[in-house]
Amino acid sequence: MSRDWNVPEAPYEHRSVCVVQPMNGYNTWMKRLADITAEGIVRPFFQNKNEPSCFDNRDMLYRKDGADQMGIVGVWDWYAEPNRERAWEDYVHCRHVQEIAPVEIYIVPSCYDVDDLISRLRDGIYFEPSVDRFLLCCSHGNQKYSGLLLSTSLTMHSDGKVMPADRVTFLPQYDFTQKDDVQLANERRYLNTIDPGIPTAKVPVKKIHEIVRSSVLNEISWKKLKARNATRDMQQKFKEFLSYLSGTDLVKQISVAGQISEEKAAAELRSFIAHAEAYIDGASIEDEVLAASIKANRVLQERCKALVAAAWEEENRGQIRIAQGVLTEKEEACRAAEERLVQQRAELKDLADKKEDLSSAVAEQEKLAAEVEQHVAARIRRAREDAAAFLAETAFFPSPAVIQGAAHGAADYRAGEPVDELYRNEDWHQTLDALETALATAGVSHDIARDFAAYLYAAYMLHLPVLIAGSNADPIADALSVSLCGKTCGRLRCTGDFDETSLEVAHSGSDEVIRLENPFEHEWRSFLPSILANRDKCWIAVHPFSEDLQLEPQGLSHYFLPICTEFFVDHAAEHHSVGGYRAENYGAFPIVEKVDRNSKKALSLFPMTPLLSQNMGLVLTNMDALLGNKGASDAAILFALLPYAYVRGQIEKMKELVADKTLTLSDKSLKLLRWLIGDLS
Repeated sequence: MSRDWNVPEAPYEHRSVCVVQPMNGYNTWMKRLADITAEGIVRPFFQNKNEPSCFDNRDMLYRKDGADQMGIVGVWDWYAEPNRERAWEDYVHCRHVQEIAPVEIYIVPSCYDVDDLISRLRDGIYFEPSVDRFLLCCSHGNQKYSGLLLSTSLTMHSDGKVMPADRVTFLPQYDFTQKDDVQLANERRYLNTIDPGIPTAKVPVKKIHEIVRSSVLNEISWKKLKARNATRDMQQKFKEFLSYLSGTDLVKQISVAGQISEEKAAAELRSFIAHAEAYIDGASIEDEVLAASIKANRVLQERCKALVAAAWEEENRGQIRIAQGVLTEKEEACRAAEERLVQQRAELKDLADKKEDLSSAVAEQEKLAAEVEQHVAARIRRAREDAAAFLAETAFFPSPAVIQGAAHGAADYRAGEPVDELYRNEDWHQTLDALETALATAGVSHDIARDFAAYLYAAYMLHLPVLIAGSNADPIADALSVSLCGKTCGRLRCTGDFDETSLEVAHSGSDEVIRLENPFEHEWRSFLPSILANRDKCWIAVHPFSEDLQLEPQGLSHYFLPICTEFFVDHAAEHHSVGGYRAENYGAFPIVEKVDRNSKKALSLFPMTPLLSQNMGLVLTNMDALLGNKGASDAAILFALLPYAYVRGQIEKMKELVADKTLTLSDKSLKLLRWLIGDLS
């Protein structure tokens, strides 16, 4: 009975996927990324940090054979035995398994179908594979992909690009989903099985005429022409040779290479020969001899050039005049541009001089202001010493406390502050992970942080403003900003009279996420449409008390999706010290633009406007997609339905739906709901 090819031969106990990784300055070490089971499954290796790094818990292996380039991934068999000199340590034996390798996955950015993938592959795709076999893939959305399987032996590399070799005419296509791949510690993705299985289809990477041309050129190489006794009378001989090409051998070659029938191959070859013969009849071998004679005689060459040039000028005299007129216009335009440049440089110098003068004037004014401030402070000091004088003068000058209070109550804008440590997010998966961690830091319950991260990220991608009311509202808003932009929110304080200048600074600034404080201030409420008009920004309104929302107009939901933090915040917020930023070739999430059936059904239980139903439905649909279609009714109720019912005074309706099991909740969520809204019976 033959041995399973996935099982290492004795005495080797492990078969592992490793990457060559230097340690202590030597390339003789490898990092253990994953283990291969007897069934060919690739399982990521996670070291137990509480146990010694030796024997089965070893994450680094000493490389004795195989590739030595840093970053190269391969498969090694190995086992560990006690060290003869130090029994508490181990000694590792390993060998490279050349015939086995994992299949790397690379999702080509902004590529959504196989035809586009083939077109890009013909031009070359920027990619440096870590293994011999790799899938170049396009995304169909909803975590579904199609990929073409290549190997380094069947590809060419040029300037960092990979493309099929000339001899490759077809490539196998594989369709898979996200559950079929695995990301290892080298931050690369691979199939979770060594054997990719049977391909879905075989995709042509060359057109049939290219295959015919390649086959014909192979047959008319000099070696084969010489073997057929070619002479100087090439016209007739070549015609005869083209007739020879129609033989069955070449037809079979084209049929196999193009994977078409021999009848189709013969038809394509006849078409090629017909075009070739037409070319030969129009440009005979005598023309080739004449060209060679002219090239060999310099005097004759110059004479022919002069005759041809004169004839061409005579035939194109009108076109030459037009071209000369265009050239004259371009030269005049160039001179005018140069004159304008000289003038603008002079104006720029004048502006620089004026700027210098203004800077001096500002410095003088600042000096004067400082002197005035000193005089005022001295005057106040004297007034405190003399009570009568102090009371007399405070009738004209407000006290420092009043001045400070007035300044504090004015509207202003503050830019976000960068965090201490940044990590690069390669795609939306990593962004969602970072947001989950940041929300837990902001006080969100660890059990619900993943679901809330998906809900908040979905609202961000759909450019829908949200209103976060309750405890920890500010750090929750900052959590979204630090995960996406590596810094806290910009802050627009809506206090006092409406300040158009502060709003313009917010709109034009670099902050992508902006927190609105006191958004329902009387002087600011009517300007909410103008504030939210800039959809390039992510607007998050915050309010410390969720119960206050019941006093606001019902039309509030047309501008913000309400979120009540009391439903899922269970601990104090911590300082955000870690953030993320998006990579240059960031893998964005494919937004779902149609509300799914489950979300429509849940939202239909409450009376709401079509606009709110559409916005909230899209957020819930994309939240489910981000979670792998595993979104629970708990999340939909806690983040959407319950806040809406609370703000609109429809808690009794929520009780009825839960009591008759129209809405199903986990035991933990039922307990929370009883605490919030009382008995559910």
